[in-house]
Amino acid sequence: MNCPPIVFTRPICVAMGNNYNIQRNLPEPSREEVEQFQDFESLLAAFEQSKTMAGVAPPSVDEAPARGPLRLAWIAIPTAIAAAVALLLWNQSASSLPSPTEAAQVADAYFKTVPALSPPIKELNPARLSAKVVAEAGGEIALANGVRLVVPKMAFQNDRGKLIESGEVDIFYREMHDIAEFFMAGVPLTYDSAGVKHQLRSVGMVEIIGLQNGRPVKIAEGKSIQVELAASMSEEQANATYKVYHLDTLNRQWEYRGLSKGVFEVENSTTPSAKPQSPNLAEQNWLARNPAPVAPLRPAKPNGKSITFELDPRSDIPVESGSEEAVASLQKGAIWQVNTPGFDERALGVEWKSMRLRKINELEYAMTLIHDLNEVKLTVQPVLVGKDFERANGLYEAALKKYEQDLANWQNQKDAFLATQNTETITETETPKRSSRKRKAVFSFQVNEFGFWDCDLPAPLSVNSIRISQVEDQTGATFPNQRAYLADRQSGMVQEIHTGKGNTLHFDPQAENLLWLVTPDGQLAILDQAQLQTLAKKGKKTVTLRLKRQKVAPRTAAELRGALGIK
Repeated sequence: MNCPPIVFTRPICVAMGNNYNIQRNLPEPSREEVEQFQDFESLLAAFEQSKTMAGVAPPSVDEAPARGPLRLAWIAIPTAIAAAVALLLWNQSASSLPSPTEAAQVADAYFKTVPALSPPIKELNPARLSAKVVAEAGGEIALANGVRLVVPKMAFQNDRGKLIESGEVDIFYREMHDIAEFFMAGVPLTYDSAGVKHQLRSVGMVEIIGLQNGRPVKIAEGKSIQVELAASMSEEQANATYKVYHLDTLNRQWEYRGLSKGVFEVENSTTPSAKPQSPNLAEQNWLARNPAPVAPLRPAKPNGKSITFELDPRSDIPVESGSEEAVASLQKGAIWQVNTPGFDERALGVEWKSMRLRKINELEYAMTLIHDLNEVKLTVQPVLVGKDFERANGLYEAALKKYEQDLANWQNQKDAFLATQNTETITETETPKRSSRKRKAVFSFQVNEFGFWDCDLPAPLSVNSIRISQVEDQTGATFPNQRAYLADRQSGMVQEIHTGKGNTLHFDPQAENLLWLVTPDGQLAILDQAQLQTLAKKGKKTVTLRLKRQKVAPRTAAELRGALGIK
């Protein structure tokens, strides 16, 4: 393809070996470089490869990753991002309160410097347990609370894609079930869905890592491990359909992978006859048999700010096995918009041998461009232009009308069913309080990659908000550029925030709020519920958060829980 040279003053196309058409809509380059070519396998390569499995300690993700023999030339320099953060902070200090957009840019730049797994207090990082699985036979691994991991036979392959047909594989795993454990593990505590931030409301997280003879292995193509997580919850809570996410350690974000629904553990009954279902449980069972209609997805145009390129996986490039479902879901005429922050389009100048495509959510896909010696992973979104958009939008309008009619019919059927349930008699032993009583529910889902997984029901940020003027402790020490944490102890919702000047803090003033951070010298500084409620009642839109620094740093998980008031 004959294309003009790259000029950053107008949309451009770049010559590529496979006739790809790349366009750039922004004239200026990105703020900072972000490493695009590190994957989870390179992180795992740090795990004590020289040791044998006899007596090996659980691996540490804090060690430096081993590098392969060849990397792409343009690797990010973390100090460049740190310098950008410092410059933005300097500009803020020289002026009045920055705008919300400017403050958000500072926060985004800061979090790009924070590793995806970054325990705030390394000594309290939850420990991993280990178990052995015979590769050719598979097996079950019993976890706490009577749940398990179920590993099928022939479930692993080495880092070169060769199936592991014999020998033992060491599985390292750990579970996290509440605010304190999520915090200690240092995982990202905010979920971004199409640019809209949510706070996590997790049933539980699990990390799974596989090694054979001290070397990392992968879950084989077409195989998956069944994970079970137990949680104590009411029928109302379990009635919701929870979402399953995998942690993308490269981009420091949670990727949507599927759904999971809690199943209550069967309780022993002292009466010979079965009790009728409570109305809430009956509704849950009806919904399972009669799911609500799914709204059609509105076609999207390019946002005018991101790189776009044309690459049809049905004709332009070979597609790896496992991508068939994602490819089949694509609309005709769609081009790709890159949603990976700081992406460098020079990576698209390589003649890639094949690609792998996986659907992340209703809008985005995870695309992996594959060469013999390296891979590039990016998050992309199909978008449409011109007549392709007009055609798709016409189909959408027709589908939307049908959906609205189907939804009305479904709602009428549901209302009719619930009306019959309201006439049933509830036994004396089944009081109205039963629906709020917490019981053990088990969530089950499949994982096809090692790493961190989360079963969650993310919640939108509260509409109530204040802006931060300054964060300080009782001694006057300030914390202008670091992570802090905001949680609701009752609901289990948690989010990570940036302490920068002008940042917006979203919280429900009626909730059991707790805000805290770890000072540079490893101590906790805490702002409790009463103080947040007082700030909300005063009605001020800009406030100084004055945290109380604790006298003694927590040395154990129990001490941390005591300091935060988390049982």
